[in-house]
Amino acid sequence: MELTHQLTAPLKQLRLSGILETLEARHRQAIDGKWSYIEFLSRLLEDEVERRAQKQLALRVRRATVNTTKTLEGFDFSFNPSINRQQILALASGDYIRQKRNVLICGPSGVGKSHLAQALGHEACRQGVDVLFTNTHKMLQHLNGGRADGSFERRLTLYVRPEVLILDDFGLKPLVSPGPEDLYDVIAERYERGSLILTSNRTRELSDALRRRGLFLWIPYPTLEQEIEILHARAPGLSKGLADQIAQVMQILRTLPLQKAPGVAESLDWAQALIALHRDHLDVQALEQTLGCVLKVHEDRRVLDDHRSKIAPVLDGPARALEPGGHSLETDFGFGSVSTPRR
Repeated sequence: MELTHQLTAPLKQLRLSGILETLEARHRQAIDGKWSYIEFLSRLLEDEVERRAQKQLALRVRRATVNTTKTLEGFDFSFNPSINRQQILALASGDYIRQKRNVLICGPSGVGKSHLAQALGHEACRQGVDVLFTNTHKMLQHLNGGRADGSFERRLTLYVRPEVLILDDFGLKPLVSPGPEDLYDVIAERYERGSLILTSNRTRELSDALRRRGLFLWIPYPTLEQEIEILHARAPGLSKGLADQIAQVMQILRTLPLQKAPGVAESLDWAQALIALHRDHLDVQALEQTLGCVLKVHEDRRVLDDHRSKIAPVLDGPARALEPGGHSLETDFGFGSVSTPRR
């Protein structure tokens, strides 16, 4: 403690106060290991360099506005075996950044696109790259708001300056004027000056300019067999018959013209809700009780009503129409809204 007290003032004056965090420990190591003065100083400076690097990384991640939990280490590749792990790890090396190329991550909802995009953002931050993550619709709203107070150019610079710009949910909402023009400005200003990571479930919305310099990554839904394996692995206590039924119904639902098709996360939410209800098979009543876990948009229920004959063969018991009148929230098991038909 005496050594720390003696050096506190001069280290702070030199802006090396981080050394104080490991000074005592390194001092003891130096005595026990009989380090030379040069080795002792070298270890202290290594600690300071590492501390500053971590501080700068934390600052870059905070400025990037990426979710701190959405990293490659935190991504469960078993969640969707259809994802090409080696391709993702190759992208994480950052070659696309140095080549100023774009990365287009496409696929249906709920397959992990946003997580992977933010994970690539994290990897870029670790390589000392400035990153910005934003929702496409919110970016366009922010740019348009700049017309009212004359700050459009300054706001545009916010999206042009970063070496990597991540636009999430591209094409999720229809673009209305001046949205298309503003989006073109962002892409044109960044062309061959920086990289763009884009997530979308609408590949037809991607322009030729994006495709030309883009590395395309398509993430599909898992196959029926893969989804059954996921359910067994992530929902202990689920019977084999119920897992098969859930996976089959999910595969059918994803073929319907729904506004928001259910992903793997909804499959797991549904499985956990059925387990909580002590269900070992899926019939019309169980479907009615837990439909809120699967369909998150009310209008999609009408679509399901129109196509109920497609899922009837999967359900146990006699086929009958789902009860009319929509759903009202009854219980939340912590895995999503569980609902029952209104009477």
